[in-house]
Amino acid sequence: MPPIPAMLITAMHCGRWPRSSVACLTLPALAAFDGMWLELFQPENLQQLHEDCLFGLRSAGELFGRHSGEWHVYAGGSAPGGRDLPWLDLDNATVIAIGADDGDDTWILLDYRTSPTDPRVVFNRFSDRWGHHVVWDELAPTLTVFLDWIESAPRRPLPHRD
Repeated sequence: MPPIPAMLITAMHCGRWPRSSVACLTLPALAAFDGMWLELFQPENLQQLHEDCLFGLRSAGELFGRHSGEWHVYAGGSAPGGRDLPWLDLDNATVIAIGADDGDDTWILLDYRTSPTDPRVVFNRFSDRWGHHVVWDELAPTLTVFLDWIESAPRRPLPHRD
């Protein structure tokens, strides 16, 4: 996992990063998902939840081939010359949130290909343009913008995890 940007660590410890789920409708790129909530990973579970989610994404990518066209994922140097969105480089990404409800199948990640200190924030969606495959889109151009959005988002308690 790439190092977590200092601004996210600061946000988590100063209360700017909610200890609750946030409504997607306030995030312009997710406004179409009215009624969906995001579970923001917390400092105490960020590493484990990131590893669990990334394992699932890597497994899906391996299931469909080294340069998975169905999941639009690759690992670091495995794609000649690198790729940009709608592809996701799993070695340069950190999962920071997921859809909070069962069946949401939405992941929110930091994409360090744009900046190691203020990375772009991306999310997955299904695209008919790509044969109803998973593609990755920009949710926010920077982590700074994403933090501003979630500060004003409606909130609800986080789901209980065993």
